[in-house]
Amino acid sequence: MLFFLAAVLGLAGVALWLFDVQRNRPPRQTLPEQEPIVKAELGPEEVESPEEFSAGPPAAEPKPKRSSFQGFPAGLRREKRQWAQSQGFDFEKSDDLLAQEWERGPEGTAKNIVSGSARGTEIRLFEINGITMMAARRNAASEVLFLAQREADPDLIRVGQADDLVLMGSDQGAVQRMLDERAYRCFSLLPDAVESVWCEADWVLTQLSKPNHQQDWNQTAQAITWLADAAMVLPRRGNTDLPVPLEQMDPTRPLPPTPPAQELEQDATAANVPEPEIEATVVELPSRAAKISMGEVEQRPLGGDEIDPIGTGEKPQPSDFQGTRVLRDLSAGSSIFDDVARDLGTDPLEKDE
Repeated sequence: MLFFLAAVLGLAGVALWLFDVQRNRPPRQTLPEQEPIVKAELGPEEVESPEEFSAGPPAAEPKPKRSSFQGFPAGLRREKRQWAQSQGFDFEKSDDLLAQEWERGPEGTAKNIVSGSARGTEIRLFEINGITMMAARRNAASEVLFLAQREADPDLIRVGQADDLVLMGSDQGAVQRMLDERAYRCFSLLPDAVESVWCEADWVLTQLSKPNHQQDWNQTAQAITWLADAAMVLPRRGNTDLPVPLEQMDPTRPLPPTPPAQELEQDATAANVPEPEIEATVVELPSRAAKISMGEVEQRPLGGDEIDPIGTGEKPQPSDFQGTRVLRDLSAGSSIFDDVARDLGTDPLEKDE
């Protein structure tokens, strides 16, 4: 009975193995049916030359190279780390406070941060919720907002157009002054992967679409540095660039009128003022090289001055009436044991003879 069950189980295993092999076998490739060749007579202008016949089909255009990390988990992080090493930049996994320095853009924690500099400007490449962004720090902060993107924002004032980017801002006059040659050079250098670029606080920020690679990051880093230079004309935060109201100040003293050139008379001859002659007085200073006595010195005995000498050996007598000492009369003796002597009938301090 046991042998029969073992044989049945073996046959079942072989059947399952054959079924699995048959299911995983790739399907057979069938050759497409060839279309019937239609013969037609060619005219003299349609006859192919031997050169055209031997040229063969045109060569396919080479495909652009992509990063070797495409398709792998965390491939974008590895590509950023590789780009940071090639540029000599720093790489950091996350920063909780970086995204709090501006209000526009995605919210969250900045991750995979690459920190470096381009054209002397600090730049940051990072991700927030899977969205790649690049930022350049400006030298001064401003409350004026500038935005350039492909769609208009109804909350901002439209100022101009640069290719397919709509230029907008919160202050029309300030943004128009900012749009100089440097700003338009930034717009021409931006790659197609950049969706929007804006100036906020003390940063110039860009948002990139997917996919984006090292070539896009290099072009974006160079472009936003030009816009960071152009944004220095925006009014600084704190209204420090407001004009001084000179019309409300008191006027200064007016200048006297300038006389005409004909009335300016030049002196014919200058007065000759003689210079005073000062005789040089030679002062002889004392010197230690020669013994010279200056004035008369009276001969006195040693210690014959009017001041009393110090340390002659005599001890001064102290006075009880000077200083802070309290004078006491100790001739009566001590009286603290009078009560004991009165009770005992004898003085305990007296010695027995």
